[in-house]
Amino acid sequence: MGVDMAEDANESSEATPRLPSADDWVERLHAVGKAQERYLWILVVLAIFYGALHVRLTSPGAEADTPLTIPFIGLELEASVVRASGPFLLSFVLLAFFGALRAFGRASKVLGLNSPVVPPGSLEGLDIYPNALELAVYTTSDTPKKLRQFLYLTYPILMLAILLEAAWIGVAVVRTTPPPSGPGWFVLAAVPLWIGAAYQVAWLHFIGRLRKLGDKKF
Repeated sequence: MGVDMAEDANESSEATPRLPSADDWVERLHAVGKAQERYLWILVVLAIFYGALHVRLTSPGAEADTPLTIPFIGLELEASVVRASGPFLLSFVLLAFFGALRAFGRASKVLGLNSPVVPPGSLEGLDIYPNALELAVYTTSDTPKKLRQFLYLTYPILMLAILLEAAWIGVAVVRTTPPPSGPGWFVLAAVPLWIGAAYQVAWLHFIGRLRKLGDKKF
């Protein structure tokens, strides 16, 4: 009987899952912070590339069937097809970026870093992968309030600009090559992603941050 009880105890201990510790959540915080930095750079590069490509294809005398060579794999595609993928990729990476922001907020909440009793700057001390945009608009309590409030809207303004670029390219593609053509289907596939990204930019970031700006303690 004693042997049976010991075996049951061993089975019970083996079945007990390992719960994440505070150190695990700190590692998670670092990982999503690094992912956020990576996605931001990808967004900026994609926005510059697709914007330049679109301007090139809409300039007088431009040929839409001009081949472009994809780096690293050496694949040649028509410039119009590459441009049509812009709204989809921009919207997708935007959603991934917002996911990284939410994951960062979740990790900081689990660690209790959003609590009002936590000393200011505690979360900043754990963000070991600040991106270039954060450093470019970095502010402190000594920064003039009006400037601090304006710079606080940098993220949603940049994301809105990328959303508008995706819509600009998508509308142009649909007008020139409407479905059921290949490029047109690229744009249709991007619509749900674009709507999801637009909702997060408008409601979760613009409106959310504007509400916070109304806080006298900001």
